[in-house]
Amino acid sequence: MAHIFLKQKVTDFDKWRPYLDDFAAARAAIGIKDVAVLRDAEDTNTVWLVHEADPALLGPTMADPDFAKSMADSGVLGTPEAFA
Repeated sequence: MAHIFLKQKVTDFDKWRPYLDDFAAARAAIGIKDVAVLRDAEDTNTVWLVHEADPALLGPTMADPDFAKSMADSGVLGTPEAFA
């Protein structure tokens, strides 16, 4: 397993966090293990997610229409940056 880092900007962390939590079981079911949720010290609406997963899972997950809708509904701005 590799560590995958996602950096994303959200409109409001407190609004966004429940959406992340709601998809925890779905991530686990496809083999994505949550490791950490970090907030930028200078901009607390910039979030870093750390996962353990096969990097090949990133593309299909990001392309899932339900995932895209959830990201939009939760207030994610733009496309998350991914590092593996």
